[in-house]
Amino acid sequence: MKKSPLFLSIVFLFLIMPLFAQMQSFEIYPFGGHSEPDITDISVIKVSSSLVKVTATITDISGVLSTGAIVKDSSGVERERGIMYDDGSHEDGSARDHIYSALFSIDSYPEGTFSVDLFAVDIFGNRADLTNVGEFLITPAATTETIELWTDKVESIWGYADHLNYKCLNYQDPYNTCFDDSRAQFIIPASELTNRGFKYGDKITSIYLKTSELPKLNLKNFRIRMKQIGSQIETASWEGGWTDLFGPTDILTTE
Repeated sequence: MKKSPLFLSIVFLFLIMPLFAQMQSFEIYPFGGHSEPDITDISVIKVSSSLVKVTATITDISGVLSTGAIVKDSSGVERERGIMYDDGSHEDGSARDHIYSALFSIDSYPEGTFSVDLFAVDIFGNRADLTNVGEFLITPAATTETIELWTDKVESIWGYADHLNYKCLNYQDPYNTCFDDSRAQFIIPASELTNRGFKYGDKITSIYLKTSELPKLNLKNFRIRMKQIGSQIETASWEGGWTDLFGPTDILTTE
């Protein structure tokens, strides 16, 4: 029996459709390119003491399906992961501008250095992974407590001396005030501060001398100065390059 062209076309169509149904989806990318998404312009910024922002430009010829950032501790253990958004609502610029960002709240993070990994997956499942694209540091919160030093020292009278015979009557005077004109220089090692609760990242915002009573004599040109020194210093010499914290001013016994 002779078959018509229309019948042959219909038979061919029905035979070829199952073949296409069994084929997988595919994408075409430029010669010399690659199939996974591109991740560029990466930044990891600690925008405040409680927030870290991760930003990157992510593009793919077929379209980006999902992206994310992974935070790891210094041992490489995953601490947290978060979705990176390009919707204009997560400090990522405008929506659909290919700039993605993720925000991490770090209030509960322990002290230490943390690294960030990134990944992106396109609509065909091609995946790009980048490790250690940036780091941020968590330091202890600054303390507002008062740290008191030399509590084991005995109290002494300021200027307690036999001035007629130029004789100091109290050699335990920590400020060497036995004579009319005097100055004292103290070296406070870091260990002495940390033993009293001082932590890395803390700042010295004020300093004071604790006195049990007013001086017996007026103090002329009284001042308190401070400087940071290295681990090696000659204690027998007077240091220079001080920063004045108080004075010079006269302290009257009536004040």
